[in-house]
Amino acid sequence: MNLRNAAKALIQRSDQILVTENIDDKGLWYILPGGGMEPGKETLIDALKRECQEEIGADVAVEDLNFVREYITDNHEGSRTKGVHLIDFIFRCSVDERYNASEAPEGDSIQVGVKWMSISELKNLRFYPKPLLDYLDSESGAPPIYLGDIT
Repeated sequence: MNLRNAAKALIQRSDQILVTENIDDKGLWYILPGGGMEPGKETLIDALKRECQEEIGADVAVEDLNFVREYITDNHEGSRTKGVHLIDFIFRCSVDERYNASEAPEGDSIQVGVKWMSISELKNLRFYPKPLLDYLDSESGAPPIYLGDIT
């Protein structure tokens, strides 16, 4: 089993979240910008800044660690890969108010865009990790930091 740490950016403007739009054989799907760190070469914060520059074409101001999510591929039916234990560290971040998602670079081979989308929109689409949306949409107090092994 391969262990992979990743840093993700939770960037919100009012009721919208900045997401990368990706495509596979089942269609479009959405995730928070960010990605894997280069072990021994960079910190989570360094990885997050690098990945955001690559994926959304912007410098991000990294704020607080808000969530930790695990994804053990062997535990989830339909996972595209097996034998991977992913740990996402989700940080609240911000971008310059003049940031325009339509001017973002093309990320990797599966990324087709960057969009501001509402939580209600994302609830009806393939957004991962989907349970995160319930915490962001909730007004019932502070959500947990550790989300568990979720898709």
